Amino acid sequence: MSAASVLVQVFGNERDCRSCCASPIFPMEYVVAQLADDLKADFGQRVEVTYVDTDEVELADYPQVAAALERGYPIPVIVINGEPKFAGGINLPEIKRLLTDLLER
Repeated sequence: MSAASVLVQVFGNERDCRSCCASPIFPMEYVVAQLADDLKADFGQRVEVTYVDTDEVELADYPQVAAALERGYPIPVIVINGEPKFAGGINLPEIKRLLTDLLER
């Protein structure tokens, strides 16, 4: 990632994301890949999007995400440049608005 880029991480899992984003037809990896495609269409290489399966990682390695979940925020948690920004779903217009603000600084 360059200095003028943004890292978007989607923390979730298949079980907990079925009610908001994922389904047996569209698993979370697919949903996040669609998000990445949408964001790359608008922001190009200035945005990197990754999926972090909370069933496969140690949440202690992500203390801000762990703290958000302990406070009751629902999965998925959308983290932008290391800070949890959204929870409970993937709101593309709001993510785009925030990225626009960050990249125009």
